[in-house]
Amino acid sequence: MASKAPMIWKHDERVVVYPPYIDAARSVAKGRRIALEDAVEHPHALEVADACERALGMRCELEDKAYSRDFWCRGRVRVEWKRDDGSFVREELNTRGKLLRAIAAAVKAHPERGENGKPGTNPRFMTQHRVFEEYLKQVAGAAGPAPGQGKKAEKVRSGKKGKKGRK
Repeated sequence: MASKAPMIWKHDERVVVYPPYIDAARSVAKGRRIALEDAVEHPHALEVADACERALGMRCELEDKAYSRDFWCRGRVRVEWKRDDGSFVREELNTRGKLLRAIAAAVKAHPERGENGKPGTNPRFMTQHRVFEEYLKQVAGAAGPAPGQGKKAEKVRSGKKGKKGRK
């Protein structure tokens, strides 16, 4: 009888970063993991991946996964922060908190962002919530009566009732 060797596999040493981890619009209960003054408003997974590769010089992989606390938040980034020998790619980023703060600072300085790190209007970097907010702005500026201002609303306010039954 041959003895079996224990099953050995390499543990994935990459750090998983979901955009809500660095989102200033979220509370800690909703997933933010860094201080509010370090966080960035409405980050997108593409911005996070771009910031990791360009600004921090760390290899990363973008995956189409949903955040468990918010199904509509799509995208996560796996950042390689350790080499094969176990040493850190950047020695100053040796904890997850430091890594998240560095990613948030790099996203604030992203070229698609406006002044003070505010999110731009490039549809490539807009989250689902931002798309809905922009849609509401467009609907509010569209021609026609505002909600609750049409003919039917006037009848309701004036107290006139329509015909009931057949006559």
